[in-house]
Amino acid sequence: MQVVFASRPNATGRAILNEEELLEACNQLDVKRVAVAADSAAARRHGRMLASRKGRHGSFPRRRIKCISHVFGHDLLYDLALAKVTDVLVATHGAAGYHSFYMPAGSSLVEILPYKFSTQWANLYYARMLEYEKKVFYWSIWITDPANSRESSFENTTVFRPEFVHRERHVTLPWAALRQHLREILKVAGRPMSYKEVYMSGTHSITEKLEVVRNTPDTGGMGWASYNGPT
Repeated sequence: MQVVFASRPNATGRAILNEEELLEACNQLDVKRVAVAADSAAARRHGRMLASRKGRHGSFPRRRIKCISHVFGHDLLYDLALAKVTDVLVATHGAAGYHSFYMPAGSSLVEILPYKFSTQWANLYYARMLEYEKKVFYWSIWITDPANSRESSFENTTVFRPEFVHRERHVTLPWAALRQHLREILKVAGRPMSYKEVYMSGTHSITEKLEVVRNTPDTGGMGWASYNGPT
């Protein structure tokens, strides 16, 4: 499973400050143990065939993990090529999330929402667009503790209206929150119906303290709640 962190070095805003720490922990995640446990649980619930079934476009890679960082925006062709072989994209809210539209079916976007981020429509853009298509699964982590937030370079400028400045804040992302989502992604294994179970439970959207954030975009009845297959 390839996990790509959208890196923002020297960014004026919305950087993940503990990126190196997360990369190290991510590369040490025991994915095989999680995958085996997930397959056993799926077999008990749905039968052996479903437990071993492939995702919609091939087998989801779960026996090893590779976590890297990448700065998007310097080479468009390379960015798109990387997106096509990325299983999980971890990014703060922003343009890097756009690459999720080019990721393979059954992959996942983990979007990090900075401190005091609101649930206005524009902020839910990726959640809504990905839910319409249902090719890439959407996960989010909302920063709620000011200790995990740092002022951006925009804090004392007039670039943004005061009520929107906090959207640009840098974040410190606790490993426990990202680890929880990565484990769930391994369990889902690219299966849409397995993701739907997580989505309906609400645990696809959490705070950095692992608290569920009840937040689903309005899709006019075209979202995961009405999805019936394929599995």
